[in-house]
Amino acid sequence: MKSLQGNLAVDTSAWIEYFLETELGKRLDGYLNSPQPKKVFVSLLTLSEIYYVLCRAGGEKLAQECLKILTVIKDPVIDLSLDLAVKAGSLKCRRAISLAACTCIALAKKYGCQALFARKEEIEEEMKQNPFKVNLVFLEEQK
Repeated sequence: MKSLQGNLAVDTSAWIEYFLETELGKRLDGYLNSPQPKKVFVSLLTLSEIYYVLCRAGGEKLAQECLKILTVIKDPVIDLSLDLAVKAGSLKCRRAISLAACTCIALAKKYGCQALFARKEEIEEEMKQNPFKVNLVFLEEQK
């Protein structure tokens, strides 16, 4: 098993694990609280997904509190650019994965970092058929 290092574009799935304090989420927590210098990248789409998933799981108050934690305490780089939208849309045009996953991968490519997902099964088939040109990492493979 590996441990998370360096800059990461973090997918919704990893954030949900983190906020629901699952065993996988604790691995992201360890990374976020480690002393090593790092930047965390998220898209506006990821923030929207985090909100609606947590709202459905525990209500609007939980969703609002978690986004506040993410945006204030963890200080991510939030990309709202048209360039990112085009890159994510282009990936989605060619790939059979969610738009949110495409956005995370586009972020990783744009900023030269790894893309973090909770589980490999989310995009494993697509990876086998045509590998991505960025390094993908998964919470389930981290210590």
